[in-house]
Amino acid sequence: MLPGEDGLSICRQIRSDFNGKVMMLTASDDDFDHVAALEIGADDFVTKPIRPRMLLARVRMLLRRELSDESNSSMSAGQTLKYGTLTLQPQRKTCELDGQKVVMTDSEFDLLWLLAQSPDQALSREALTLELRGIEYDGLDRTADNKIVSLRKKLGDSSSAPKRIITVRGKGYLFVPDSW
Repeated sequence: MLPGEDGLSICRQIRSDFNGKVMMLTASDDDFDHVAALEIGADDFVTKPIRPRMLLARVRMLLRRELSDESNSSMSAGQTLKYGTLTLQPQRKTCELDGQKVVMTDSEFDLLWLLAQSPDQALSREALTLELRGIEYDGLDRTADNKIVSLRKKLGDSSSAPKRIITVRGKGYLFVPDSW
């Protein structure tokens, strides 16, 4: 219960200028709030009450991801992926489509980058969750699905009949390199 403004609004405001990790700690157990937080840029969403060890583990997971992101960007310095009119630059975490910058969260960029690095190969929720969040997929987590929906919207891909990032039933998500 923040005075004056809610956490979703604050997260939305800071995301355009802040590239670090954002964890939201809330009393709300509403699925809508959880999905909304992840879609506007939160990297994790924790519902109170939470046990201190669990909170510490989740903070450590985000810090590991931060270190992993830094080492990945240094390994890929100078590396740019281009598919048609799509350009991805990992060192700056920038995405351009048709010459226009596409504003996205770090976690959305990381997901798109992973998919684009493995074109024409379906990546499972298990692999995406482990790589992006540093945790095992529990069969219930829909973070990757929600981020795919957001990416499709931002990249002009139809949600009813996607052509750029498609769902392969029983396999995962597939980046289609010649659709850009």
